Amino acid sequence: MKLHKHTWGTGDRVVLLVHGLTDDHTTWWRVGPAIADRGYRVVAPDLRGHGLSARATTYTLTDFAADLAESLSVGADVAIGNSLGGLALSGAVERLRPLRAIYLDIGWTPIPSTPTRFVPRSAEYTSRRHPAWCEADVQAEISADGRCDPEVMWQIAAEFNRGMEPPPLVAPSLVVAAGDGPMVPPARQDELRSLGFAVREVPRSGHVMHRDRFEDFMAALDGWI
Repeated sequence: MKLHKHTWGTGDRVVLLVHGLTDDHTTWWRVGPAIADRGYRVVAPDLRGHGLSARATTYTLTDFAADLAESLSVGADVAIGNSLGGLALSGAVERLRPLRAIYLDIGWTPIPSTPTRFVPRSAEYTSRRHPAWCEADVQAEISADGRCDPEVMWQIAAEFNRGMEPPPLVAPSLVVAAGDGPMVPPARQDELRSLGFAVREVPRSGHVMHRDRFEDFMAALDGWI
């Protein structure tokens, strides 16, 4: 499936930003321009069933990865995937062949998940659950909720329960862990380092680091972008 893509900047160097579950390209509203200001062209697709991309009958990690490979350019300077976007990037990285790959708060371990159909969240609920988020992030979240196919959540649970192996190191690869999250605990960080991944951590951050602690998140990318 060809995906909808949003672009910031006009530089010759390219950064790919792949969003997480129920989000879309609008989650990167601060990150995209900040990276573009460093001289990059930043391309952010909407995964199938999300944002302005088409809905589908199946939502598997194989599907998400195939869509990225079909829709994005090969050989980008940097490819960044957040959560589900990181899993999708993992499946596509051998075909996309970026010069560097960055996986945000992803350990590739199974995540206990029960199939459920997604119900969009209210602004009040989102603000209460994420007190560190600014109003623009809250609004971007609930707007993206309204564009997400409820079937995605139902189908992806089985994929999360299985987990997946870390992807091949086709390029220098960084895992950025959320300091307050369970996804990449210290023991897992050590395992990933032993496999050849660089690992950094954004302290006092939850799963969506670029919204929880934007400045610290951008600092974690220093030397990679």
